[in-house]
Amino acid sequence: MPQVEAAFAKVRRHLFAPEAPLADAHSAQNTVTTKHDTSGVPTSSISARSLQAEMLQAVQLFRGAKVAETSLQGRPQPADDAS
Repeated sequence: MPQVEAAFAKVRRHLFAPEAPLADAHSAQNTVTTKHDTSGVPTSSISARSLQAEMLQAVQLFRGAKVAETSLQGRPQPADDAS
């Protein structure tokens, strides 16, 4: 889907995971852990680009659609407008 590819080309994922090596942050297959609890257990991550692409294609977004992400803890994440 060209729109999904264009969106991924614009997003600088490494800015959302500053501790991750650049190649890992931009990998299509790697999930990147962004936070750990005090005992080192991962508590937050960025899904692999390939999985994000599959999810975006599955929801069949259209220009102007409203998108919100919800974490597993049920706390809403920032919402964006589809471009």
